[in-house]
Amino acid sequence: MHKGLDSFVAGIDEVLGEQDAETIVRPACPDGRSVNVADGVTDRRISGRGEQVLSVHGEDGAVPHTSLPTTPEQWRGYLSEYGELYLRTAGECDRDRFTGEQVAMCWLGFEPAAEQAVLTAERRLGVRFPPGFRAFLLASDGWSGVGGCIDELFPCENIAWFRDTFDGMGFIDLYAEKQGRESCDEYVAVFRHSLVIASGEDHWLLAPTAAGPDDEWPAYGFRPECGELNEFSTFAELFHASRETLGDE
Repeated sequence: MHKGLDSFVAGIDEVLGEQDAETIVRPACPDGRSVNVADGVTDRRISGRGEQVLSVHGEDGAVPHTSLPTTPEQWRGYLSEYGELYLRTAGECDRDRFTGEQVAMCWLGFEPAAEQAVLTAERRLGVRFPPGFRAFLLASDGWSGVGGCIDELFPCENIAWFRDTFDGMGFIDLYAEKQGRESCDEYVAVFRHSLVIASGEDHWLLAPTAAGPDDEWPAYGFRPECGELNEFSTFAELFHASRETLGDE
């Protein structure tokens, strides 16, 4: 059995039956502040008992939306800084995965995806990617140095519907067995209708079913080991939150 599934199965009853809503990790800024709903970001937690908690934070907890990359050019600058931070805080084993040129340039990604490659992936999946994620792909077709338990962000050709992957099918079946619990039903709905864009022990998902007025999609970080499904307003917010695991500059 896959490691993520194995870890999840061992603790599924505890996670889904006993966990208190206040223990669920919520999306936050790199300095630990919760993001402001006024910027289009909600702090949304789903408990094991099916309770949903929505927290709204004032301006002192806001992260300006303009601070996040939105264009391919901005993503390249952002990713260069991210790569430098990753290499500076990574262990020796993690750094050894990269070539001397990658380390020297602090660039842990790849060549930009061609517009045709993005269009081909969109046609294959039957969707048009949200603008922020599209801009990321046009800056780097995937990324291999990510904070937390993510091994890589996929290039265009490897992006898939989570329900069509081995892991996705396994988690859908596991949560469907707990059908009737609101949190389980919501997890299954997200898994069935989301693209998986990054994986490792954890998974990053994009859900086109709830696109906002700017055509951005909600993004989810799924942590199988503890059964957490954390929602972010956009892909950029999710990527930005992963910086927390890299340590402070």
